[in-house]
Amino acid sequence: MRKKEVLKVLRSILASVLVLSMLIPFSLNTYAEEVKTFGTKTQSEDILQIKAAIAEQMKLANGGPILHEDLRRLSGDEKVDVIVHLSETPVGLQKGISKMTGKSFTVAQEKKVRQKVNAQQTTVKKEMRAIRVSYEEGYSFNNVLNGFAAKVKADDLKKLHKVKGVTLVEPDAIVHAFEDEIDGATAEEYKEKKKN
Repeated sequence: MRKKEVLKVLRSILASVLVLSMLIPFSLNTYAEEVKTFGTKTQSEDILQIKAAIAEQMKLANGGPILHEDLRRLSGDEKVDVIVHLSETPVGLQKGISKMTGKSFTVAQEKKVRQKVNAQQTTVKKEMRAIRVSYEEGYSFNNVLNGFAAKVKADDLKKLHKVKGVTLVEPDAIVHAFEDEIDGATAEEYKEKKKN
């Protein structure tokens, strides 16, 4: 009698194992499909972000010159830290455009784009001197954006609209990424503390 009970239990276990072995490959396959779908969504999101950045940069490059609203009310001899954006496509943007169109971006092409950017920066700076814009040159950008940092006399900011190739003049400010807490205070409390 005892033998029959043991055999019955073993048969039940064996049947369960067989059923489970048939289900496990199916559930693993479903999991693999979920992972593929997730990966595709992430890649699509990356592509959408690149496309949005390209569209934003192209709109800026093709639009008229813009003086940032925080700079419009300034006047006098005070020197203001600004970033002057220019219209020629920077290296990083051209790489993104090539990637989105499925084309390669060679080292020779990168060199050519960098030369165009540098040439435009030189031309713009010469023109700024020609129309007597008082400025001190800072760092030049040619990869992520085409432009340069400068300290410009507040009265001369509006003159920059006359310079061919200038697309945007914005304040050059230090930006910090805040975590939820800094030195035991929330980001808002930390900002308030810095004001006082």
